[in-house]
Amino acid sequence: VVVYVALLGVLFSPYLFKQLGTFLSAAASTDVKAIAAVNEGRDNSYALTVLASSSSAQARFSYALALKRVGRYQDAISLYSELASVDSPTWEALNNLGNAYTATNRFDLAKEAYSKAYKIKPTAIALYNLSQVYRGTLDYEKGDKYYADASALDRDLVSGFTSLASENPNRFVIDEVYSVSRLWEFALRSSGDGLYPYPVPPVVVAAMAAFLLVLFAALDVLMKSRAFKCSRCGRVACDKCGKSQHLGQTMCGQCHSAMARGKDANRAERVTELLAAHEKKNTQRARTRLISFAPPGIVQLYVGNVLGGTVLLWAFLFAGVTIWLNPFISTGLMGMSHGWLTPPLAALMVILYVASTFSTNRRLESGWL
Repeated sequence: VVVYVALLGVLFSPYLFKQLGTFLSAAASTDVKAIAAVNEGRDNSYALTVLASSSSAQARFSYALALKRVGRYQDAISLYSELASVDSPTWEALNNLGNAYTATNRFDLAKEAYSKAYKIKPTAIALYNLSQVYRGTLDYEKGDKYYADASALDRDLVSGFTSLASENPNRFVIDEVYSVSRLWEFALRSSGDGLYPYPVPPVVVAAMAAFLLVLFAALDVLMKSRAFKCSRCGRVACDKCGKSQHLGQTMCGQCHSAMARGKDANRAERVTELLAAHEKKNTQRARTRLISFAPPGIVQLYVGNVLGGTVLLWAFLFAGVTIWLNPFISTGLMGMSHGWLTPPLAALMVILYVASTFSTNRRLESGWL
């Protein structure tokens, strides 16, 4: 099982390394974190520091949004005007340009910007903002019409923002922000290829792993000799070393011969052999008890339980490494903070450690090994 899992890991490792490297690159990008913070409404000051010299459309849009939110309306208008003057302007830039005009009481220009945004993409936000501007200019008939149209398009958004605006007079109109999916799209597109540890192309790595999988499966069928663990001395041996059955126990040839000789040996020799075996068992138990305080899985590997030890050790190390790497792999995107993982992973590590140590010592007390 361990070999198969390892080979499957090698088979898919080029893809996994690429995804991991891309994610880590996104997590290390200050632009990504600043853009996420602004669009998710968590922070503006960081974006004003980081995005001032950034050239991507997403960064400039977010920088302008931060400018508008801190009251630097004219700077926001200049930047949004640039974004709106390209051949294919986005409805987000046009809507937020209208919001900046609204903040400076330039209502005619705001209506024009909202109308252009609605033509590109009919959204409830553009209609709601138009309703607010028309109401602000005392044209209640049109204001009510646009409000009704916005409610028909997205009732939950309009009712939610209406209640928020009633509590905060400064929230007169709704800003357009990038969705989480668009933020991820930008984060992944702006990141590099990341980690790739192999000196050969990915297809060669995958082909080699697939060949080894097929070869190992064939050899596993063809080879008849199987490793076994001697029930008396605990030594792992193969069939060629000699495998014998005695009273339902599988023993290596050396232990079976010693037992057979014991029938013909004199009492002194038999006592000497028994004492030596007893001393060996005590030494092995003492070592096992000491190793039981090591990370979970190590004592299982020591006594020959390779699969169980590998799974336990992997789970313990995975939890520890995840906790340690958590501060470095946070992208800042909404829903992707891993801080909540730390308590359950730490609890898992404690449970694995206590359970492994307690189980090993209990088994030793009951005559294990």
